[in-house]
Amino acid sequence: MGDHVLFSIMTLGFSYCIYHWILKPGTTFKLNRFFLLGTLVVSLLGPFTEFERAFDFPLEPSFQAVKGLAQSSVIEDSWEGPVVEGANNESNLHLVYPIIRWLYMLVTTILVIRFLFNLWKVISGFKRNALKVSGLRLVLLERETSPFSFFNFLFVNKGSYEKDGVSQAVLTHEKAHFEQYHSMDVMVTEILICFFWFNPFIWKYKQAISENHEYLADDFVVKYGTNLDTYVQEIIESSQSVRHAVLGSGFSYVQTKNRLNMLYKSKNNPFTKISKLVGISLFMGGFIILSAFEYTDNSAPLIVVIDVGHGGKDPGAMHDGVNEKEITLGIANRLTAMSSNTKVKIIQTRSTDKFLLLNERVEYINFINPDLLISLHVKTSENITDSGLEAFYFTGDFAKESEKYCQVFVDGYLNENYNSSLVKRANFFILKNSHCPGVLLELGYLSNTEELEMMRDAMGQQKIAEGIFKGLLEIQGSRK
Repeated sequence: MGDHVLFSIMTLGFSYCIYHWILKPGTTFKLNRFFLLGTLVVSLLGPFTEFERAFDFPLEPSFQAVKGLAQSSVIEDSWEGPVVEGANNESNLHLVYPIIRWLYMLVTTILVIRFLFNLWKVISGFKRNALKVSGLRLVLLERETSPFSFFNFLFVNKGSYEKDGVSQAVLTHEKAHFEQYHSMDVMVTEILICFFWFNPFIWKYKQAISENHEYLADDFVVKYGTNLDTYVQEIIESSQSVRHAVLGSGFSYVQTKNRLNMLYKSKNNPFTKISKLVGISLFMGGFIILSAFEYTDNSAPLIVVIDVGHGGKDPGAMHDGVNEKEITLGIANRLTAMSSNTKVKIIQTRSTDKFLLLNERVEYINFINPDLLISLHVKTSENITDSGLEAFYFTGDFAKESEKYCQVFVDGYLNENYNSSLVKRANFFILKNSHCPGVLLELGYLSNTEELEMMRDAMGQQKIAEGIFKGLLEIQGSRK
């Protein structure tokens, strides 16, 4: 998720710079309007089109094998064991991420309520008796406000209207807002702000869109036949009036100086045509370059979450004084040490002996949204001759990738430490509910004398970690 947020900020910032430095100085107001709206929607929503899987979360019941029991086969769907595994992160990131998520939800909720309240304030004016004037429905308000429109409703102060009426220039100006559907632009922008408020450039876009609306309306008034000097004087006089509602398009909204500059600017400037071509070309080229950089560069680091099985009060499988939670932690810590200054970025669900509920561990993994999940485990069996490496994957949305990654480990360097290796399908909770390709590795049997000695020995754990890491480097290098 983080890389998509960064991508949207970069593209929106790049687009705004194109508008501000190339398109805004010209008088291509219609082009500017569609450029602003188009780049706003594409920059904010475009990066998330890659997340088809985000809307297809598996909702089946939880299934998890109970480590420590004698077993040598995959747990079937009919088995519902107690969830006893744990995970944590020494930096307590699993506590930070929910805070960030709740902060986002809090601010978003406040903005949505604000939007609905402003919308209600405008709509409540519809209930008043409205007069039809020049194709607009005139609504008289008791409060002080400058004239503003919302679709085909024109809101003005009742006292000012009874004293001076509404000038033809104001009517024509607000009629332009209505006929060009500027209220629709405002609604779209306000809705996007409710959910993308953290993007600093969206606030610049809001200002730029409203400003361009006024340029369009001013241009419409002058083309309609209104005397330019008379109209300019009316703009100057209205600049001292009270501002209108947030969702409205108003006569005195934009800074007076900017509007006057645009009114007197030549409409036949050759710079205008050049700016059209340059602005659009820069956006398209920049968007393609940024997209390629963000999503197709196979030199980008491989983000891997290592799910360290069990922990804390849950020891996992046990045999001859050796428990699973210590072995998986030792191997995971060695893996992380190897990844320093490489193109494999490893994040552990726990790096100390701590306990975390299984569903919390899955929630943490999905928040990270890694390229690959690897869950480390060992097992025991009543048959002391059982041995070998097993790699499991779930037959869900990421089955093809997960099976391929399983094959990398069982056919690669990791396999050199074992007499046999197999790829199997399984319905483990961690694999079913993680929204990324996932591999669960059973790294051997504690009940097998040879594998027990390898897993309890520091050099043996180092060899296993090296085998896994070499597989990760192979996966990273093969990405397109």
